[in-house]
Amino acid sequence: MFVVIILLIIGGIGAVVAGSKGRNQWGWFALCFLFSFIALIVLLFLPNLKKQELNNTKQCQKCAERVLNEATICKHCGFEFLT
Repeated sequence: MFVVIILLIIGGIGAVVAGSKGRNQWGWFALCFLFSFIALIVLLFLPNLKKQELNNTKQCQKCAERVLNEATICKHCGFEFLT
């Protein structure tokens, strides 16, 4: 019983870390529950997807939504970017 509680705690920590890195929380909860510290260590070394998304996008000057850097027209409001 004690082992299951420890595994649930490790899974919870994995889910929180995965969420902060923009990854699937339930999937990483399951992986951390099943593979314990190995999955948690792997997760800690994975890159942050949220930071990568910010690097590949720009903010629309009109509606403040994020669009791809290559976009010439905002898909949210129709604002035309200068090229």
